[in-house]
Amino acid sequence: MKKILAPIILAVALLTGCEGGGAASAPTQTPKPSPTAAPTSSPQQLASIISEYENDWREYDAKIVDCALSEVLGSSVLDKIKAKTCRVTAATASINANLAAKNIRKLDTPPKEMGALVARTLAALDSLAATGAGKSCVTDNESVECGNDATKVNGAIRPVVSVLDAWKPYTG
Repeated sequence: MKKILAPIILAVALLTGCEGGGAASAPTQTPKPSPTAAPTSSPQQLASIISEYENDWREYDAKIVDCALSEVLGSSVLDKIKAKTCRVTAATASINANLAAKNIRKLDTPPKEMGALVARTLAALDSLAATGAGKSCVTDNESVECGNDATKVNGAIRPVVSVLDAWKPYTG
């Protein structure tokens, strides 16, 4: 009987992982590293970029009608000076839109709850930056090209101002 039990005990020990009557050791697994969240920018970082240029964009928007009247109907020296000033301001609005969009894109991913707002903001800023006024009106603010580009700014500023209102909870 001893001769029969010894091979059976040995076989059971080998099958269960036991050696010499000791306890079986649990298989070791390398723990998987938990995925790290992508770094996100803070609402304050994003809002500070918007706040930096917000007043200029709003002021330009408020003066569009006056600028257009000076441009189209103005004949006095004062009207011509006002029209030139409006063109320079249009160029500034376009340049600032480009700068703001670049600065937002340099930041980490926006917080999830701000993703749609940031996307809308970038679309509006890109449209304003693409008007060409930042280039043509800086080169020659009396050129036809500058006048055409400034007119494009007049249309592109409205969506920017609209999206600025959505930033109020973050900009105060």
